[in-house]
Amino acid sequence: MTSIIKKLPVLLLPFLISACSPRVITKVFRKSPEIVNPNQVHIVEIGDSIGDSYEVVGTVNITDKLLTARCGYDYVINLAKNETSKNGGNALALRKHKKPDIWSTCHRIEGVMLVLDEIPGSEGENVSGKENVNLASYVSPQKKHQYNTFYVNLGYSYIYSDIYMADGASGNPKNGFEWQLGYDRVFRRGMGFGFLCAGYRSSFEIDEETAKLDLIYFAPQFVLKQRLGNWQLRESAGFGYFNYRESIDNLSGSMGGVGTNINMNCEYLVTDNFGVGVNFGYITGIFPQGQSELPDDVGIAGISRMFINAGIRWHF
Repeated sequence: MTSIIKKLPVLLLPFLISACSPRVITKVFRKSPEIVNPNQVHIVEIGDSIGDSYEVVGTVNITDKLLTARCGYDYVINLAKNETSKNGGNALALRKHKKPDIWSTCHRIEGVMLVLDEIPGSEGENVSGKENVNLASYVSPQKKHQYNTFYVNLGYSYIYSDIYMADGASGNPKNGFEWQLGYDRVFRRGMGFGFLCAGYRSSFEIDEETAKLDLIYFAPQFVLKQRLGNWQLRESAGFGYFNYRESIDNLSGSMGGVGTNINMNCEYLVTDNFGVGVNFGYITGIFPQGQSELPDDVGIAGISRMFINAGIRWHF
């Protein structure tokens, strides 16, 4: 196993590791000072009654996320028991239980963490009184899923491939300004599609004139998203059209080819509809043979850049 993991790209390891377990969302109203063993946490099944005397500790929600591997019923119940125990509860009243279906292969549960004075099944128990359904007011309503996202990113980009400049040219066109516009549509499982338009601008000097270098890239995207509270991670990859253009005064020339990209984004959700984030990745363009005037020993003509930028996102 170790030898396989070492071969994986380092940047993907946190995503792959976190994606193996279900998502645990806990909201704590108050912690009890007495901590019980997780194995002693009592499960109140849906529809069962509880005693008249109890205190609400908080809520726990175990949900699926992309590539979840361990999500059988016993496993998610134990996760909920651990959360209940950690926050001082001795009972978990289940409110919802979704079994595996066409949308998910996982068991998903929602419950209320409690401190019960009398545990059902013990001496002197009192199972009459308030029913489990009355705890509904303690569970936060599910937030509406935002399927669509528009985003704008601005920042710095660096061309890390070799650049062959004409005789008499000077300057460093490898450092430039990066802008990106895009749209995503992501479904509840965290997978979706989108479209990216990205541009790069730099300049250099030639014959005492300033020449502008522009790179434009258009590509459909395959998109993955994971939400962790108010934070959201996004990964995307695409394949599309790449254009290289140089211009000076009224003269210009360009060539087109194919390109590919990988983007990784970390976003903080200010509201459910608005977020700010940082974004990094790379874009590579490859041009057909014969378009570029490069030395014969160069081989495949292309240009690659890495970028880091920041921007805003609008979710709806």
